[in-house]
Amino acid sequence: MKKWLLGKKWRVILAGILVTATPLISLALFVNFTGNAALEERVINENRNYSLLAAHTLEMNVKSLIYAGKAFATRPLLLRDLKRRAYKDTQIHLKNLIDNIPSIQRTFITTPQGVQISNYPFTADTIGKDFSARDWYTGVSKNWEPYVSEFYLRAAKPQKYLFAIALPIKVEEQVIGILVMQPTEDFIKESVSNIDIGNGHLYVVDKKGSLIYHNDLSIDRIIDYSNVPVVRKVMNGMGGVERIIDPLDNVPAISSYHPMDEWGWGVVVDRHVDVVLAPVRKVTVWLIIVTGSMILLGAVFAYKGSRLLISERKLAEELQREVAERKLAEKAVQEALDESKRRHAEMAALLAATRAVLEYQEFKDAARSIFDSCRNLIGATSGYIALLSEDGVENEVLFLDAGGLSCTVDPTLPMPIRGLRGTAYQTGKPAYENGFSRSEWIHYMPAGHVTLDNVLFAPLLIKGKAVGLLGIANKPGGFTDNDARSASAFAELVSVALYNAWTFEALEKSEERFRSVTQSANDAIVSVDDAGNIISWNKGAHAIFGYTEEESLGKPAAILIPDQYRDAHLRGMERFLATGETKMIGNTIESRGVRKDGGEFPLELSLSTWKTKEGIFFAAVIRDITNRKKLEQDLMKGSAELEASNSKLQEANSALQAMNEEQQAMNEELLSQQHEITEANQSLEDVSRTKSDFLANMSHELRTPLNAVIGFSEILQDEMFGKLNEKQQEYVKNILGSGKHLLDLINDILDLSKVEAGKIDLDLCKVSIKATLNASLMMLKEKAIKHGINLDCELSSDADIEIEADERRLKQILFNLLSNAVKFTPDNGSVHVHARKVQSLEGVNSELRTMNSELDRDFIEISVADTGIGIAPADIPKLFNEFTQLESAYTKQHEGTGLGLALTRRLVELHNGRIWVESEQGKGSRFTFTLPVKQAPRPILLAGEDRQTEKKPAYGKRALIIDDDPRILGLMKEALMIDGYSVFTAAEGKAGVMTAKQETPDFIVIDLIMPGMSGFEAVDALRSDAKTESIPIIILTGIDLSAEDRKKLDGRVQYVLEKGSIRKEKFAAMVRKAVGG
Repeated sequence: MKKWLLGKKWRVILAGILVTATPLISLALFVNFTGNAALEERVINENRNYSLLAAHTLEMNVKSLIYAGKAFATRPLLLRDLKRRAYKDTQIHLKNLIDNIPSIQRTFITTPQGVQISNYPFTADTIGKDFSARDWYTGVSKNWEPYVSEFYLRAAKPQKYLFAIALPIKVEEQVIGILVMQPTEDFIKESVSNIDIGNGHLYVVDKKGSLIYHNDLSIDRIIDYSNVPVVRKVMNGMGGVERIIDPLDNVPAISSYHPMDEWGWGVVVDRHVDVVLAPVRKVTVWLIIVTGSMILLGAVFAYKGSRLLISERKLAEELQREVAERKLAEKAVQEALDESKRRHAEMAALLAATRAVLEYQEFKDAARSIFDSCRNLIGATSGYIALLSEDGVENEVLFLDAGGLSCTVDPTLPMPIRGLRGTAYQTGKPAYENGFSRSEWIHYMPAGHVTLDNVLFAPLLIKGKAVGLLGIANKPGGFTDNDARSASAFAELVSVALYNAWTFEALEKSEERFRSVTQSANDAIVSVDDAGNIISWNKGAHAIFGYTEEESLGKPAAILIPDQYRDAHLRGMERFLATGETKMIGNTIESRGVRKDGGEFPLELSLSTWKTKEGIFFAAVIRDITNRKKLEQDLMKGSAELEASNSKLQEANSALQAMNEEQQAMNEELLSQQHEITEANQSLEDVSRTKSDFLANMSHELRTPLNAVIGFSEILQDEMFGKLNEKQQEYVKNILGSGKHLLDLINDILDLSKVEAGKIDLDLCKVSIKATLNASLMMLKEKAIKHGINLDCELSSDADIEIEADERRLKQILFNLLSNAVKFTPDNGSVHVHARKVQSLEGVNSELRTMNSELDRDFIEISVADTGIGIAPADIPKLFNEFTQLESAYTKQHEGTGLGLALTRRLVELHNGRIWVESEQGKGSRFTFTLPVKQAPRPILLAGEDRQTEKKPAYGKRALIIDDDPRILGLMKEALMIDGYSVFTAAEGKAGVMTAKQETPDFIVIDLIMPGMSGFEAVDALRSDAKTESIPIIILTGIDLSAEDRKKLDGRVQYVLEKGSIRKEKFAAMVRKAVGG
């Protein structure tokens, strides 16, 4: 064969070319495909890591805001201000939140119903606005957990995608508000800006597939990426890597995508194939060049071999060299893969440590988590974290982990700064020693310490100063420079956690110290913004000016300045804001102030100012110098008197002049008093009008719900919807009784006003003395038993009769007297009630005596005697006065309005009776009153009660109820439907009038107090229309109608019924009478 090859020159050349080219081409193809595959795998892993890192970083940043919001929402000072509704103070908290978290551009607080109560930066237009329709409110109110809203495109230029984070503010599991944080418009960009992907694209989509961030695009419009295959996958919660056509550049790319399941977002990283595989192509070109060169070189060698007979040994050595180069190439690829895995592990550990900084509020917990991540990544078995002592001479161990080895050294013992630890502290850089057991520092180790083969210390640096150490030890194989760099990175995270803890603690102490100093000062300390409005107010200001903190915050500071100085104050403030020039800042001056009651007083004022990015603010320290001025005036007065005594002639002249001036002053004083009396009369009229309005509104707002409670209780008691068991009947009976009693008590509060106005009327009926006494005693029996008080009643046989009286008012008289007797009788005492029939005219007016001669004979006398504290003789004359409570150590223990006995006397006198008291201090009291058995007739007609109504047939009965209270609507609807009526309802006047015109009911019930169209306006509208002018109307009201109001309704309605007196029987009778049977 050898001879055959050497037979022809071209055979030798061809053989040489083939021998040379075949392994070179094979090697080139192997290196090309292997390198291409390895590099592509590395790119895939890098892309996956980039998308994973971006998703985790963005997720951690959002969660860090949530954690910060949670911590903020639990601040005691914030919760205190929200509970006492100090909404102005909450703006300070919101400002601190934004100052400490730059990634938040705006934040505000709403009520649990979504109504905004505070915001920062402050915007007055949104205060009080209802945000319950927003996505963030729907999300957070679903289960009262933190919620990240959907993205929305801001309307303002430049347009950016924004989102909001909403968190509930809770106190003992009760939601008292909602904290809403709006991150900055570049929040996503700043979160992923540190991720360098080279020439690729990194973008983020929301759960709808819309583009919300792109590193190469400005998102100023909605860009739909939902048709991109990888976006569809990430929207379905899938993650992965695949080849795609880049949607932006329309070129092949390697795309990795990772979902953020918690909010439905997704992160996608695209890198162009021609860019990431460029190194492989470059290697391929060089391989082709080298291979071609080698082939040419082989041809030359073969040509020369045909002449020189190149030996087989040389060819074998060339082949071995090519194989060795291939192995080197394979080793380089493997090393690159190992480095990529190591960096991925390091990034995961750093991410976990970063999460610990954000998640843990306690520094020790965060430091422990970071230490574990560092130790696990580097591979050490033991270590500790220690902080530098205050004197800077030793370490104080935060915690120590022996890695399962025996360690008997007390961790609380001093750890001096020396050896390798001292090197780390002095240089501020990590230091390690792999031969520690053989080093000079081994002699510093105390007995019982863990054996250390190698150690690494990384200093904790804050503002360039070492404040502690992160130490790890006993890594198999020893530490490297990479380990030192990694430990330094973890130490930096520990330093961040420590600095955050220090900052938070200092901030809380500073706020509390400032508030304590301000509130404890005797002088007034007031802060004002550049708009002239008060933003802070201490207790000293309250004491001096009379305004409470709630009354003053947000009000102009000019309310503290007398009228004659206000213009000068405003001009001076405008000049300072414009030019910065003023003579008052930094100086103490004397001026005058005005109190809440209008009184002026001299004051001493010290004024300072400070400036922030929100504007210029002023702080004033104000001292009341009234007493000092009075002393100065007294000194001046004494000096004047001394000077006057030196000249008798001058004194006489001065006296004469003083008499003239005194006469003039008296004339002026009389005019002033006349003016004050006129103003006082006007004020009394205003007070009376305000009181009447208040009582009317209270009557409506309290009687309405109580009437519903009573009505529904009566329905339940009548078993209209099924049988009740014994326990249910007992509960319903108690509810009904308590509701009626509470309604009676509310009516009592209004009675005194009615009595004073002469508007109270008695509802006279036959009343059993025995039943009334028993009912009254039962109401106080439980309280008497509780205090061991013997409560009994003695009824004479001639008193067991029925008298003509107002039953509710009689019970009210007895309850007032009995409750006072029980209240002021010590434990184990007694209260005795006695009733008898007497014949007396004492205390009965002459008019009643003339009207009914039977009153001359028959009266009922009822007395309530107790063994209580008694009443001093000097106090008895004022006992029945309004708002009077007798002063004693015992009465201080019991609250009261002082109206009970005054109202009792008025009610007895309305019955033409008389009441008096007999008492001996320290032994007890006896209250006695008399009532006539029969009363003179007092006919009282409601407007329209005596009028004939048009009769209508009873078939097809239809009723319309117009009332804004759903409970009253439900009660009347149930009662009328049971009676066979078809019932229409309307919650306001306009809708009710429209329904009446469409349905023409048999009668209409109208509430007078409703939103929009009132009951008066509804009556006007119904009576002015031909379809409804003859329909009977029953007026339902919870207020006391004035004579003018009754005149408006006279002749236009059939009945006027008070909500406090609604009963089913009475209402049914009115209905039957109104519709003609």
